Amino acid sequence: MNTTTRRTLRALQASTLRLMRLPARVRGLVIIAPLAFYAAVMMLPLASERAFDAVTREDGLIEYAQFFALVACGLLSGTQARRLWCRARGWALVYGAFALVCLAAAGEEISWGQRIFGIETPQWYAANNHQAETTIHNLQGVQELQAPVVVGVLAILSGLSIWGWTRGRSYSTIGRGLYLLIPHPMLLPAWICMIGYVGVLTLTHDVAGTSSSFYIGRLQEPAELILIVGVAVFLAHVGWLERGRRSLRSAST
Repeated sequence: MNTTTRRTLRALQASTLRLMRLPARVRGLVIIAPLAFYAAVMMLPLASERAFDAVTREDGLIEYAQFFALVACGLLSGTQARRLWCRARGWALVYGAFALVCLAAAGEEISWGQRIFGIETPQWYAANNHQAETTIHNLQGVQELQAPVVVGVLAILSGLSIWGWTRGRSYSTIGRGLYLLIPHPMLLPAWICMIGYVGVLTLTHDVAGTSSSFYIGRLQEPAELILIVGVAVFLAHVGWLERGRRSLRSAST
């Protein structure tokens, strides 16, 4: 390979890497949007308690938004699994399994259509489910484990995110597949909303009055939606980087 060819190849690689970097406006929107949305929902009762109830209650706007966001996560993860199958079978299996988890979570979110179709809850679920519904995530013993597990996973991902992306953003780092696991730091506010909610819920447990407990409990819905949309953005960002990787390989051949 002569000098001119090497220079052309380096120029093409540099151009591709620039295209892989998200625009600053996009990063800013991803950072600000979850915090602004959560703050708006928190202040909504000051404007209209009826609107706050309609947005955060079971079968409310946010819950159905969670359902569609989880379906989107499942489709994005499944698409990524298909793209990875030829070159990274292990990661393809991980993303395929995660797609199934997301779709199952979507079904759980709407109680598998139980409330929509008026299906009666089996006796065992009625006795052992916190919401007397045919779901697994609200079973006694399972629901109590969700908060510490979710917070632990988000704390680990946040630490990896800060470590991975501040250590270096070169394609050599991305090329080792770290981008398939480590979210971009722009998603930290999405994780912080859920971590903060669980922290407040823990601190106010058995302390807040009935009305305060009701209000704090309802804030779980927007925190969950922000978390799910954050996962969807992560998966979309992985797809963006994958396209850049393919372009880089093409430029190198």
